[in-house]
Amino acid sequence: MADRRALAFAALLTACGTEPTEGLGVVRDGGAFFDGGPRVYDAGPPRDAGPPRDAGPPRDAGPPRDAGTPDAGDVPCTSDAECAPDGWCRATMSGSRACTPWAGEGERCGGDTAPWAQERCAPALICFDSIISSAPGNCVIDTTVGALANASTRFDQHAVGLGAFDVVIGPVSCTLRPCTPEDPCCNDCEGELQGVDRVGAGGAPRLSLVAPDGSRYLCAGDECNWQDQCELEPGPYRAWGWFGAGPPPTLNVERIEPRR
Repeated sequence: MADRRALAFAALLTACGTEPTEGLGVVRDGGAFFDGGPRVYDAGPPRDAGPPRDAGPPRDAGPPRDAGTPDAGDVPCTSDAECAPDGWCRATMSGSRACTPWAGEGERCGGDTAPWAQERCAPALICFDSIISSAPGNCVIDTTVGALANASTRFDQHAVGLGAFDVVIGPVSCTLRPCTPEDPCCNDCEGELQGVDRVGAGGAPRLSLVAPDGSRYLCAGDECNWQDQCELEPGPYRAWGWFGAGPPPTLNVERIEPRR
C-alpha cells in the first residue's frame, strides 16, 4: 500500500464488453435489453442485502495512527499551518494538540469518532463516506466514469470515488438451445452490470464493476427472467474502489450504495 500511495501522490502532483460464458452463443450489445433501449429500475437497495455491499476495512486500514496521547515523536501545534505540508494539527486525548500525518489513498477518514481519533485526507483527496451511516469513510480521488476512461493510465491502481453514476446492464449472452412449448424459457442468459455517467448517453464510456469477492456484478437467469435477477438493481449509485485501466477499465468495488 505504501507503494500505491507513493505512486498516487507522484501522479497527482505532476499533474465493458464481456466475453460470453462457456456454452453461450449470442452476445447482444451493452446497455440495451431485448426490447431495445436502456431500462432503469427504481434505485432501491440491492435485493440481496439491505446495507451497502462493503469489503470492510480498507486494505491497509488498521487502528488510528495513535491512541490520542502525544509521545516523544509528536510535534505540538496550535494550528494546521504549523504541520504543513505533511499533516494537520489534531486534538489529543490529554487536551493538547499535535501534528499528525494526512491519511492516504484508501485509508480511513472522518466518521463519528473522537477528535483524537479523527483522520483527514491529504489535500489532493476527498473523504468518501457513506450517506446512510456515520461510519468512517475512505480517502479517494474524486472523479467520474468519463474521466477514468479518458485518462486511464493516470488513475490506474488508484483509489477513486464516483459520487454520481448509473448502473446499467451491459453485454448480454444467452445460450441457443431450441425451446419447446412446454419449456419456452430453456435458455440461460446473463448480462454484466456496468457503470456509466449518464443513462441513455450514446457511446458514453462504460466501467466494469467487480464485487469485493472478485466476481463481476451480473443479472443472470433464464431467458424469461434474467432481467429481474440482478445483483444490483440498475439505477443511480455512488461507489469507491480501486481502478484498473484494463482493458476493460474496471472498478474493483470496496463500497457501493444507492444514490439518494
